[in-house]
Amino acid sequence: MLLVAFGFGVVSGTAAADGQVVIYTNADDEGLPVPQSLADPIYAGQISVTDMEGSSTADVDAVYSHFEPKLLSILDRFADPKPGVIDAVAALREAGLKIGSTTGYTDAMMEIVVPKAAELGYAPDHWVSADGTQGFGRPYPYMIFHNMQVLRLMDVRRVAKVGDTISDIKEGKNAGAFTVGVTEGSSQMGLSQAEFEALSPAEQDRERLMAREAFLAAGADAVIDTMAELPALLLG
Repeated sequence: MLLVAFGFGVVSGTAAADGQVVIYTNADDEGLPVPQSLADPIYAGQISVTDMEGSSTADVDAVYSHFEPKLLSILDRFADPKPGVIDAVAALREAGLKIGSTTGYTDAMMEIVVPKAAELGYAPDHWVSADGTQGFGRPYPYMIFHNMQVLRLMDVRRVAKVGDTISDIKEGKNAGAFTVGVTEGSSQMGLSQAEFEALSPAEQDRERLMAREAFLAAGADAVIDTMAELPALLLG
């Protein structure tokens, strides 16, 4: 079983066993560590990113040439695992799953994020960026396959992908993995935790439903609202 968060995923209805894998990812279509960071004064007048998905490598390179140095200087502020991730990963590891990671960040970004995330309680057994797959990130499936190779998985039918963007869902489906979307705190929902908590219960339900429908329309096999639901989904 292979699980990918922000991308995360599983094979439905199977018990955890030796050789199963969990993959945790950041969302490549976030563009910056969190969407609202584009409003940070350090980026004012420098760049406007609306949708990087589908952009050519040249487009992406041109964008990063403007803000990557400043992005790297603040990236450690955005390494906190999302709510529920650490407990969910601990439960999955206790059940015998390994932890891997795919990411939309570059290797240079991950050299900053990985140690900081480890300090905060999240450390995968393996991670890979598109730098390790000849520049082919999500929605291509190759980062999942790279994790399968390193973590010694042979059967993609025992792989699952969990994510919070449409690109995550496409990555999982293109790999042939069981694919799960996560609504709350997702890039698809596009709300900070404070913004979400400020909504009325009815408004929160509406936001969850819109994200859920988007994930299902993209092909997700299952959708959960929070990472806290993940162990029950995976382990039964």
